[in-house]
This record gives sequence, C-alpha cells and structure tokens, in this order.
Amino acid sequence: MIATTSSINDTSFVDNNNGLGLINGEDYCYRVIACYPDGSESKASDEVCAQLKKDVPIITNVSVNTTSTTTGSMYLAWSKPTEHDTVQFPAPYRYLIYRGEQTTNNLTLIDSTISINDTTYIDTMLNTQDFQYYYRVDMYSDPSGLRDIVGKSTVASSIYLLLTPSDNQITLNWNENVPWTNTQHIIYRLNTTTLNYDSIDITTNASYIDTGLVNHVSYCYKVKSIGAYSSSSFINPILNFSQETCAEPIDNIAPCPPSLCVEVDCEGQQNVLHWSYPTNCPNDVVQYNIYRKDSLKGSYELITSVNGGLDSTFVHDNISSIVGCYVITGIDSVGNESLFSDSVCVDNPNGACEGNLGCIYNNDGEITTKCFEYRLPNVFTPGNDNLNDLFISFPYRFVESVHMEIFNRWGQLMFETTNPDILWDGVNTSTKQPCNDGTYYYVCTVNENCLAGITPRTIKGFITLINNK
Repeated sequence: MIATTSSINDTSFVDNNNGLGLINGEDYCYRVIACYPDGSESKASDEVCAQLKKDVPIITNVSVNTTSTTTGSMYLAWSKPTEHDTVQFPAPYRYLIYRGEQTTNNLTLIDSTISINDTTYIDTMLNTQDFQYYYRVDMYSDPSGLRDIVGKSTVASSIYLLLTPSDNQITLNWNENVPWTNTQHIIYRLNTTTLNYDSIDITTNASYIDTGLVNHVSYCYKVKSIGAYSSSSFINPILNFSQETCAEPIDNIAPCPPSLCVEVDCEGQQNVLHWSYPTNCPNDVVQYNIYRKDSLKGSYELITSVNGGLDSTFVHDNISSIVGCYVITGIDSVGNESLFSDSVCVDNPNGACEGNLGCIYNNDGEITTKCFEYRLPNVFTPGNDNLNDLFISFPYRFVESVHMEIFNRWGQLMFETTNPDILWDGVNTSTKQPCNDGTYYYVCTVNENCLAGITPRTIKGFITLINNK
C-alpha cells in the first residue's frame, strides 16, 4: 500500500514516490481497493501497469574499466530518449555528463557530447582504486546555441568492493546505487599462474566469504553484477564490474576462553588450577595467561603465563591466602588473547565467608571445608615447667587478626589481646596476679580473609586453668 485517499469521491492519485520521483525504465503496477465504514475491504481492482515516458536518458552501465590510483577509467553508457517532445524541445541535442566521488551530492560537470546518438563515455585519469563514482546524464535541446534542458537521468554508481581479511579467509562486501535491479553477482579471483581473473562463485547477496586461504598471501578480487530494468526495451542483462582490489588474510581471531577448575590443597596452602581448551575452537593456542584478584571488589592482575597445549595445570603456592578469584585466557601464535574464562573463586567455607564459588575441590573430590580452621584448647597449666604454660591457639591459616577477651565466672575481664596466637600466661592483666585454678570463659572475634574482604566471625568457649601442673 502506498497511499489512502481521504474521501470515497477521490478517484485519482499521483504517484511520485513520496517526492523522490519514479525511475525511468521500470514498470509500475497498481491495484485499488475500497474501504467500508465497518472496516471491511472490497475486492481489488484489476492490475494496471505503466511506465514513465522515455523522454530522458536512462543509464545502463557504470563499470570500472581499469583499476588505478591515477590512471583508472570508467565505462558509462545510457539509453537515449525516444519519446521526448520534439516540438517543445527541437534538435539538435547534446548530453552533459556529471560525476561525483563517493556521494550523489555535488555532482560536477565533466564533459558533453555533440549528438543524441552518443550514448557511451569513457571517463579517464581517475582513482578507481580508492573511490566509488556516481554519474548523471542530462539532455539539452540546443537550437542556435540556446540551451534548454529536456530532462535528467537518475544517478547511478559503480560497484565499490571492500575486503575484510581474517584468519584464513577474506570477506567481500560491495555497495552500489543503481536505478535498475541487480539480481546476481559473480565473484572473480586473480589466478596468479595465468594472471587472469577466474570466477569462483555466484551469489544473490551483497557479500561473500572466500575461505580456505593461506594467511599472509595476497589475494585479488573483482565483482561483476548482473541486472536489468523491468521494462523490456533496454539491454538485458546489464553487466558491470567493480574495481580490482587485494588483501592478505591475517589471524585476527582470538582463541576461545579455556574452561577452568581450581583444586584447593589446604595442607599445602596452595591452589591447583586445571584447565581444558574447547575442541571446537581455533587450535593454535601456545600460551595461557592466569589472572587473580584477592577479593570480589579487586581487579584481576596477571600472576603468570604458562606455555602449553590444549590442557594443563598450574600450582599457585607461596600465597598469603588461598582466598581469591581466578580467570584464564588463551594466547595464539600471533598474540591474540581470548576473553576471560568464567571466574572461579575460592572462599572460606568454614568461617565467616559465604562459601564456595565455582569449581573447588580437595584431593578426595569433595568440596573443601578445612582450610580456615581457628581452634583453641580447653585447658592449660601456667607455671615454669615449659609444658602448656601458655593459652595458645592451634596452628591456623589465613587469619588477619583476632580480638580475644577472657572473663572469670563473675564476668570480670582477665585478659585481652589482638594476637591470633593469644599467648596468655594465666595472669590477670589488671592486678598482675596469677589467676586461680578454675574455668574461664572467652569471646573471640576472628577476622578472616574472605572474598568480600576481612570478615569477622565470633567464637565462644571456655578454658580450664590449672596452675603448676
């Protein structure tokens, strides 16, 4: 549907393509339907077709003859008018030829002909390698040197071919702005043996991917369009060529992100990273980069690079804490780096942190829960025999600090420290006197290293003090 009238009494309509104008040489066919007050529609009228009078030049060819940055040439052809008004516009006639680079705007007069039968033109000394050219042909009545315009052709352009190289392939894209309809394009590639351009395929699309190529080898192409006007009074098919252009395939395809898992070795205080590379991805990976951040709010930093094939392992040891997040990337032979893998995070599942994230297992294949133990004894014997003289914590890991308070049964504070080792000798820090035998109670805030940062956890218990035993 192109329009709706405002009244049932409207029985005519002028189609000018919304002010853009119709194209000479094309058939235009129409039907009309009536719309009733209840929204229903009538049957369609019979189809009626027509075309504009052939009273202006109609371009049929804008083709690259030779490709060069300085001496390139274009072939321009058009069909002469046969239905112009010879009374209003008497002979003789001449054509004025206009050309523009890269755009239909600001077309410039470049030449003229001396006869209505001159319907071809060779435009030379052009940069056909880098520019797309647009043309328009105007026809003038020129009796006694009094120039009067008869009409203007529709603007038509050459085919401009762009090459995008990638890994072992080149993508061809082209654009054209022509009044006829191109239905097919033939792809030509230079045969370096015969030095002729051989057709390698035909397509109805405006792009083509040539695959199976060798990286860093030059390949040259051109494209031929096949088209026609819908009217039968013009040459058919209309054939035009793009410029010739070359490119070299390059490996600019990054590898796929590897698949990462982390095995926590609590006794060894280390994280063991295992990864595998997807089998359906480019297989030219020569190196892996491993990144780590200590907390969820931190930034990933490169900790090491590992040379290897499709599967490998890395042991991250000598670390202050096993808590952290890891990602891994693959690097191919020319330096392309993949995206980050899915992150795998190690947290403190036995303390104040929220638990495991990702793919974390101990040596038995179970989720680890023993890495962050902070345990205290329930008895000690202060004195001078060097046996259990101090209230001291068992070996611990990844504890940043503590706040320990020890009370007697009446709630009086006996001892306070931030040292994770505790090291209480059974002396009341206020009176500087040894405490009596008995049971004392403690409240200890343990500040643990977690993904969210230093996270406190409170533990409560009792300690039995027995002097000189």
